Amino acid sequence: MLSGGNPYEPKDLFKVQSAIRPELNNLSDLREALGPPVTMLMLSPLTMLDFEVSTRFWIFFNVLFLSIALYLLWEMLFDPDDGKSLILTFGVGFLFGNTIRLIELGQFSAVVLIAFVILIWCLNRGRYEWAGLVLFFLMIKPQITYLVIAVVFIWAIRNRKWRLFTGFFGSGLIFLALSWLLSPDLLPSFISAVISYSRVPVYYTTIGSLMESYFGISAFKYFGLVILLLSIPLSNYVAKAGWLTSLNIALVISIPFAPYGFSFDHILLLPAIVQLVSWICDKKIPAYFRWTICIGIVICYGLVYSLTIFPSGLPYYWLVWPSIGLGLLYLIAWWKKLATELLIGI
Repeated sequence: MLSGGNPYEPKDLFKVQSAIRPELNNLSDLREALGPPVTMLMLSPLTMLDFEVSTRFWIFFNVLFLSIALYLLWEMLFDPDDGKSLILTFGVGFLFGNTIRLIELGQFSAVVLIAFVILIWCLNRGRYEWAGLVLFFLMIKPQITYLVIAVVFIWAIRNRKWRLFTGFFGSGLIFLALSWLLSPDLLPSFISAVISYSRVPVYYTTIGSLMESYFGISAFKYFGLVILLLSIPLSNYVAKAGWLTSLNIALVISIPFAPYGFSFDHILLLPAIVQLVSWICDKKIPAYFRWTICIGIVICYGLVYSLTIFPSGLPYYWLVWPSIGLGLLYLIAWWKKLATELLIGI
C-alpha cells in the first residue's frame, strides 16, 4: 500500500502473498483482505520491515494490547493492593484458548478488545471526545460490536453528550483522509471486496452459521437486527449498573448471535469473564452458586481447548458453544447478583 498497491485488488494482493507463500499458484488460492482500511493503515508501518521481523513485532503488539486491556480491567474491578488478583486476571486472560489462537493467527481482535476497555475507562471519567475516538476502533469488527455501538450512541443522544460524536466522526474523517492520500481507490475497493465476498457459514463460529450449516436455517444470521432492540433498555441500565456491566451484557449477547465471526473474536468475552471472577472473589453472588460458576468456567475453557487447540476435525461452527456457555454463566451470575442486592436492599 505504501508503494501504491491496493490490498483489496486481487492482482496486487497476489504479488504480496506469493512472495511470502511460495505454494501460492493462482488467484483462486488467495486469502482475501477484508479488514477495513483503518487496519491497513495501522499495519502499513510494519510493511517496511522484513516479513518475519514484522510478524514478530505484530505478535508483540498483540500481547501488549491484551496485557494493557487486562491490567485496566484489573484496576476497574479489584483492589489495587491485591497482587494475587492481578495474577488471577492475567491467568484468566492468557489461559483462554481463544487468546492463544488469536496470538497465533495475529488477528485484529486484540485491538478491538483494548479499544473496548479504554472506551469504558473514558466513559467512566467523562472524557467523551476520547471515548468517541476509541469507539471508532470498534468499527473494525462491527458485526461483533454492533450492540455495544448502538448502546453508546443511544445513551449519548439521550444525555446530549455531543462531544462523543465529535470524537467518533473526527477519528473517522482522519482515517478516511489518510487512506485517500495513500490510495484514492482504497475505500471503494474495500466496499466492493466486502460486497463480492462469498461467505461460507461452515467457517464461522456463530449460532447463525451453526443453524444454517447443520439445519439449513439461514434466518438466524439476521437475528442481530432483533437484538438491536436491547440497546434501548441497556442504555437506560447504564445509570444503575455502570458502563462495564451494561456493555458486557451487550457483548455476551451479540457475540454468539453475530451475522458472522470467528473463534478468536471470542476474546471480547474477556471483560465479562474477568468481571465474573471479580464477583466470585468479592462474594457478590450466593456462596452455593460460586462453585457452580467456577466449574462452569473451567468446563468452557476446557471445551475451547478441545475444539480449538487440539485437532478435532469438527466444523468451525461448533466453536460457538464455549461462547454461549460463558455468556450464560455471566448472565446467570449477573441475575443472581442483582437478586442478592435487591434482597439485602442495596
